[in-house]
Amino acid sequence: MPLLKSRLAPGEKTEMEIAFNSHKVRGEVEKTVHINSNDTTAQISGIFINARVGAQNMLVELVPDRALFKNGEKGKSVWVKNISDSFVQVSVVSPPESPVDYKIDDLNIAPFDSTEISFSKREGGSQKPFKTSLILDFLGAKKVRCTIPIRTIETRK
Repeated sequence: MPLLKSRLAPGEKTEMEIAFNSHKVRGEVEKTVHINSNDTTAQISGIFINARVGAQNMLVELVPDRALFKNGEKGKSVWVKNISDSFVQVSVVSPPESPVDYKIDDLNIAPFDSTEISFSKREGGSQKPFKTSLILDFLGAKKVRCTIPIRTIETRK
């Protein structure tokens, strides 16, 4: 999460984007980002982040909330339902890593409508177990970020 500019003159501003990876996290989470400065009046600043990972939001509902590939399965779907009374725009923050491809049917979801996210394992890809995720932002009356875990699960025959 580097700053767009590493040195600032007095009165100058810059931007920084902070992304929180919620992989393997559930419940209330607090994180702090400290910014050090050689300014004698404010040497350390803090950015505090609170997240409720796994909690239901009031904008969208994911069914199911993860994509689990069993032995031999090539595709999975997750449905995103807009549970608000306004249009919701979908944007990808972080795509899944190899060997997973994805397709979002509609990036604009009407109120109380749904769209499908299809996940598929790449042809000729490794058959090894994998863990990855798709991170999406949903923008409607408010902004919500959701992580969809994607992984293989071993099933016994």
